[in-house]
Amino acid sequence: MSEAKSQAQETAVMLDSVGDAIKSQGDLVRQAERLYKSSLALRERSLPPQHAALSASLENLGRVYQAQGRTAMAEPLLRKAYEISLTTLGMERRETQKRMEALAQLFTQQGRLSEARSLYTAALENKEKFKPSADFLAGYAALLVKEGRYSESLTYYARAVKMQEALNGPQHASLAALLDAYAYALAKANKQSEANKISLRAKAIRS
Repeated sequence: MSEAKSQAQETAVMLDSVGDAIKSQGDLVRQAERLYKSSLALRERSLPPQHAALSASLENLGRVYQAQGRTAMAEPLLRKAYEISLTTLGMERRETQKRMEALAQLFTQQGRLSEARSLYTAALENKEKFKPSADFLAGYAALLVKEGRYSESLTYYARAVKMQEALNGPQHASLAALLDAYAYALAKANKQSEANKISLRAKAIRS
């Protein structure tokens, strides 16, 4: 790689890092979007069209659009990020799995449940290469809830909560939203007493 291309990649990494740092802050999301766009443009100019690093910029920008509800803009970016990652890195790599999860979650968000299910099912069947994360389990559980399969979703929510607790601790702020979703599924599955306990726990984390 030439010195100019190497510098472009270093700049792209820096832009991604700054974007990651500010994208969770509501009023700075637009700034994160601009940084991710700049990173993507740099990589598109300096890398081959199927380079693995390109998928990171595509994913980052796609996730920002997804979080903003701009799903039509997010889809081609997330789809391309997943396809490049699958081809260049393989399904066993966590980066590829994250991009598959993002695309499946987008399909669920759009109500395209059969397409989401196809991605989740393919991953679950690939047991040798795929190890589900908490995000994957929560996403699959959310799909089951959308399909009205509330009781089936509970196992996946419980596993996601356990993994998230092991990763970040039982009082981490990121756990609250997952617990809310779990409580909703419990209530829909006619387990109101358990749902109330989980809901109270989510409120305690937020307080």
